[in-house]
Amino acid sequence: MLFAGGALLAPSTLLAQPKAQKVARIGWLGAGFGGSQRALETFRQRLRELHYVETRDVALEVVWADPEQTKVPALAKELAQRKVDVIVVGGTTGAKSTLSAVSGIPIVAAGASDLAEAGLVKSIARPGGDLTGISVNSPDAGTKQTELMREIIPNARRVAVLWQGPRTPFLERQRKEVEATLTSRLELSWHTARVRADIAPAFAAIQIFRPEFLVVLTDPVAFSNRKEMAGYAAKAKIPAVYGFREFVEDGGLASYGANILQSFRLAADYVDRILKGAKPADMPVQMPTKLELAVNISAARAVGLSFPQAVLARADLIVP
Repeated sequence: MLFAGGALLAPSTLLAQPKAQKVARIGWLGAGFGGSQRALETFRQRLRELHYVETRDVALEVVWADPEQTKVPALAKELAQRKVDVIVVGGTTGAKSTLSAVSGIPIVAAGASDLAEAGLVKSIARPGGDLTGISVNSPDAGTKQTELMREIIPNARRVAVLWQGPRTPFLERQRKEVEATLTSRLELSWHTARVRADIAPAFAAIQIFRPEFLVVLTDPVAFSNRKEMAGYAAKAKIPAVYGFREFVEDGGLASYGANILQSFRLAADYVDRILKGAKPADMPVQMPTKLELAVNISAARAVGLSFPQAVLARADLIVP
């Protein structure tokens, strides 16, 4: 068809070209409890269940932090430069560093402690800023771990506790919980491992103390080195209870705590909502609703123990 003057008129079907679908960019900052391929694959699997296809619907920009997380601020800025639409970061320390390094980008923290207690959100119910997330720390986790070990070894009198030190309000609160749970009749010894290099000296000191059981208040350093810790405890024949089932899967005696991988599945749900227009400020921080009990029969046998039937009956995971 021609206009006056001879100009060619294109058919409307040619003029109305469909717009290319935008590919959402998701930043993955592997830090803390999120510093593993297993956590990333759990997150990816949930995205697939939500009908996201990588390269078609979403693109993951993946960066990994160092064990001490000193590079997190630089990595967060790198993700911002890549124009990501949302950042998923593991742990409270990583979340804090990310929040201070970038602005205006929604952040989902998974595998975190109490984000309100850490000062990263205004409240659990209404975060009020760029960050929300999923906590894996029950308010009474330290108490539950200690009670579990006392159920397994009811006559113990010497107890050692391994932790990262009072680096966060949550860890300090856990210390108070443990001290309140263990009566004055027990002899209690605290040992600190802030980085991997501290683990061997800490266990050497624990062996000198000769505890009848050990409570490990789990943090990212302990979690990243769980096979090493379980190995030290087994070699010294010290029964130990941990915070997450992964320790038991890797040779630890027993654990009681939230499911870390579940927090990364829930992070994918939060990312889905954010990509559809939700704001982190209005998305409540999710707290664990169920704690899991895991036990390792072989580990118990190696230290000369057997689990009470009441413990086995409640266990969510029994490793032969």
